[in-house]
Amino acid sequence: MQDIEGLALNTIVLIGESIQDSSNRIISWGKTYSGASESPSNFNQQYTEGQYRALYLRIRRIMMSDEFGFGKVFNIGDDEDLIIIENKLSDRILLVGVLLRTEKYKFTETLIDIINNVADRAGIYTAKKLHSEIFEALDRYRNDTSVDSELEKFSPIEALIYLETKDLSNTSKDMLAILIKSLVDDNTTVDRKYLHSKQVFEAVLLMLSKIVEGDDPDVVLDAAYLIASAYKEALRFYYASKTFEKIALHANNFDRLALEISCRIQIADIIKIQEDSDPSEIINTLIDIDDGSLEISSAFDREIYYCLHGYAYDKMDDSQSAEDYYLMAAMVAEMEGPNTIYIAEAHAYIALMHMSRYEVDNAIREYITASSIAHANRQNDLAKSYEHQAGLSELLWSDMLAASALVLKIEGNSIISEYHAWKSLKHLIKGIGYTNRNLRYDILSKYYLKIVTMCEEVITQKFDEYTISTIDDLKSNYTILRDGSLSEIQEEELLKFLLAKISVKLPLPNPVIMIIATDGRLITGGEVGSDDWGVTAFGEKDELFSGALSAIMAILSEVIRSTNPLRMVDAGSTSIMIETSSNCIAALLIEKEDAVLRRALKDVLMKIEIKYPELKEWDGYSIDFSSMKTLINNRFAEAMSELDRIS
Repeated sequence: MQDIEGLALNTIVLIGESIQDSSNRIISWGKTYSGASESPSNFNQQYTEGQYRALYLRIRRIMMSDEFGFGKVFNIGDDEDLIIIENKLSDRILLVGVLLRTEKYKFTETLIDIINNVADRAGIYTAKKLHSEIFEALDRYRNDTSVDSELEKFSPIEALIYLETKDLSNTSKDMLAILIKSLVDDNTTVDRKYLHSKQVFEAVLLMLSKIVEGDDPDVVLDAAYLIASAYKEALRFYYASKTFEKIALHANNFDRLALEISCRIQIADIIKIQEDSDPSEIINTLIDIDDGSLEISSAFDREIYYCLHGYAYDKMDDSQSAEDYYLMAAMVAEMEGPNTIYIAEAHAYIALMHMSRYEVDNAIREYITASSIAHANRQNDLAKSYEHQAGLSELLWSDMLAASALVLKIEGNSIISEYHAWKSLKHLIKGIGYTNRNLRYDILSKYYLKIVTMCEEVITQKFDEYTISTIDDLKSNYTILRDGSLSEIQEEELLKFLLAKISVKLPLPNPVIMIIATDGRLITGGEVGSDDWGVTAFGEKDELFSGALSAIMAILSEVIRSTNPLRMVDAGSTSIMIETSSNCIAALLIEKEDAVLRRALKDVLMKIEIKYPELKEWDGYSIDFSSMKTLINNRFAEAMSELDRIS
């Protein structure tokens, strides 16, 4: 009984989602539960929030190590072991559970087998549900009752023959569940014939009909969910919808809310996939799912939920509601992941809305994000479509910048005029690289020479030989770029050459960062990428910068006292991006709000919070911050590279 007691009181369960690739990357994390506490935020008294994040980072390192394997025990401290289990839901998404135990209650071989058997059922789990299922399986084992894994095993072909030829009326629901799961476990062996078998579908419904009050239906529901998902993937929408509906009904009766929500979302997604579907049916299918109940669902399900609403409202010509829901989907993906193909759709719609408001630079970024996500999900045609839209946006942005450069020249603002002209040419070349070669002729006929001519009028005022040479290169290569007469490799090299020449005139300015304690004291800071850092670095700048520093410090003192902290402050030609954590504040001096830099700033704060938990009680001198500069510069080097790729 010691195992049961230890599992109940000394185990932390964490639920996450991971991409099944060479690195076993975790893309979502959350949903903690401990047998000692019902409160997810208080799952173990010995862990602070910072230590919990440190635990998460240790888990990530374990998963990326060569020694990693699911179902193995790993030691992470003097008296702590953990086991990471996989729960396969599709070809790409894994549900990952982590069970952490203390020295007093070690993992036995029996317990490891039971944990893996429960995970192997491929159900929809919350952390609490996973914990209770393992606990109950262990309890049954201790009472000498057979666990699910001890039931008879079938090969896929044996299972298919059994289901199609036997009278199943007296077959138990647990036996039917094992037969059905045997089919789904190995699609290649039976060539997925079961997906078209009426007898198998009727067996699934029969299995679900055998669930009665007082049963433990989890094995049955999980097996049904697996085959319903397979039906949907094979476009057997009638079978899939009926199965999901039956599962949802039983999940509701047996308090499996996460499973019920997942089924409702899958049904709504099937409605979307089918041609000529009524978008209001999607809304009605999801109407009973509120924000509170949605919180227990996986990030994957929440993404689909918001994207389905976005799609439906778009079809109903409610663009504001559609954009709001797609933004929520993108927010879930940014904070928790995963970046599924649904999120590519969300970013593409957000880009479209930016274009409708002539926010072209934001639209470009959203289209590129959508294309990258589609590529990652192996949807290459869709990725190329989004990339082409990014190219069109780049060309429009280039045209707008060139026109702006001419206006600024007339107004006598030569410095900014030249900057806009060079930036216009950079976006022109980037746009060519993104556009579809087969659709490029008419597009470049409209934009290319017009943009180059406008920019030439601005930037050749000083008769700089380098500038004239660059304009000549752009003009001389117009025809071959318009006609797509080069090979893809040759064209890529030409565009790189032209972009490099233009970029010489457009050095990317480095942002300036300051890390400040919650009492207002400057910890460190400086120009990102520079070696000149520390409290004294700012004083060596000119008087204008010193004045800006004083103004920023005044703003930050207000931030510290405010219950609703500022996130962005306009300071004339410079903007101040602000993020706060429990132990410090970060301010970034930049040209304008930028999602990439915002994400980097948040990451830096999280790393500082983990690395310097004692910063909350900082006395002004007892902490060594010498490695903070490297931590910040490394993260912002990644961000600046990303900006350079998409700018």
